[in-house]
Amino acid sequence: MYKMNYDSPIGNIVLKSDGYSLVECYFSDEEENEEKNIGNVVLEETVQWLDDYFKGNKPLIKDLPIKFKGTEFQLKVWNELLKIPYGSTISYKELGKIIFGEKNISSQAIGRAVSKNKLLVIVPCHRVIGSRGDLVGYAGGIDRKKYLLDHEK
Repeated sequence: MYKMNYDSPIGNIVLKSDGYSLVECYFSDEEENEEKNIGNVVLEETVQWLDDYFKGNKPLIKDLPIKFKGTEFQLKVWNELLKIPYGSTISYKELGKIIFGEKNISSQAIGRAVSKNKLLVIVPCHRVIGSRGDLVGYAGGIDRKKYLLDHEK
């Protein structure tokens, strides 16, 4: 496993790669010990992607090799997160309807799946909001969610 810290405008982000794909990207209030990361192309590409993002560019998610690990339900939700356009938001309820049609899938079930996303910022779970437009449920903290949404305006 390759690991490094990224100093973002809203705090330390820990990046982890299996050597082929980015497998985790999460906020940590403390810098974590880095493992071997010299020459890891995936981490270098991720740093460039994050640099572009925080400079206000709109880097494409497809430009990064990412790998999800989760249940079939979670994978459906996370893959749909990838389709939310930069600068847009969607409610948990709307997200559920897009994925599962008129099946009665609770917003809470969608929220639980969204909360298990291990690729914060890159897989834009920050773009999912409450049905009344309220900012709820972000693993990185509501202040960071607000920053990311404002940053994308």
